[in-house]
Amino acid sequence: MKKRSQSAPLRLLFTLILNSSLFSGSETLAEIVGVWEDKAPLPTARQEVGVAVLNDLLYVVGGIDSTPAVVDTVERYDPDSKQWETVAPLPADLDHVAVVAAEDRLYAIGGLVFASPQSATNAVFSYQPSTNRWTEESPMPTRRGGGRGAFVGGKIYVAGGIRSGGSVGDFAVFDPVSGEWETLPDMPTPRDHLAVEGWNGKVFAIAGRNPMLRSELEIYDPGTETWTSGADIPTPRAGIASAALLERIFVFGGEGSSRPNGIFDEVEVYDPAADQWMSLAPMPLGRHGIDAGILGGEIHLPGGGPMIGLSRTDLHDAFKPQIAASIWTLR
Repeated sequence: MKKRSQSAPLRLLFTLILNSSLFSGSETLAEIVGVWEDKAPLPTARQEVGVAVLNDLLYVVGGIDSTPAVVDTVERYDPDSKQWETVAPLPADLDHVAVVAAEDRLYAIGGLVFASPQSATNAVFSYQPSTNRWTEESPMPTRRGGGRGAFVGGKIYVAGGIRSGGSVGDFAVFDPVSGEWETLPDMPTPRDHLAVEGWNGKVFAIAGRNPMLRSELEIYDPGTETWTSGADIPTPRAGIASAALLERIFVFGGEGSSRPNGIFDEVEVYDPAADQWMSLAPMPLGRHGIDAGILGGEIHLPGGGPMIGLSRTDLHDAFKPQIAASIWTLR
């Protein structure tokens, strides 16, 4: 396995305002700056993974390895020791699986069994760290892979995905206490390979494809059981990673670019309170098939594919954003 030096210098990446038309006139916005840092490489290079943080440990679940083959591998990173360890594998080989941490468990929801839409599953498994065991839970109401989920208000919401008929707007919620699923109103724009985040009690579904790249941001309010639209992401893309931090939603990378490698390295951040996007400096290495987890104020992005198709990397880097100052933007 290729090793990377852990002495790589920190890279200070300042906000780039790429298009002043993204901002409304005479409003004060907070400037975001950040530092990228290489972390201990992922032991098993793979893409189309699920990632979540539970008990201050980063889990990378399933995916497609260098064979290429769909795997049941689950690896866990400890930021204190800066070491990875292998834990109990998934009960099934899965890629494009939605992974969400809820209370004291990790949930692996849906996914693809053979890296094709025809193999989408509705299986749900939960992992208990104290026993290092996976348990099968009630299945999701519909089969789908390439969807994403978020833990909001004590429940897990899963939006979008793909199955044999193409992209879907399926939307459902799982109650970890009762172990039951409820089908909710479909997401207005069917899509897969999207980002889903929770913020302020609401669910945010961002970008993706169906099969065209999508820019929509759609917001679900559990209180009213309705969807509304937010500002479109500046760069339509799919196969992205996202994280909610500093009362903002960060979106990284993706696929479908016109560049030779087919990959986006864009980093864009959404301010839900202002309903506005900002473009930041790019990732050191753009990837698709990625997911993200937050540890100690850093957004960790392990693995992914640096080229369109079945490429994969063991790169594990992290972005630590900060609110630097207030800036005025004028039209």
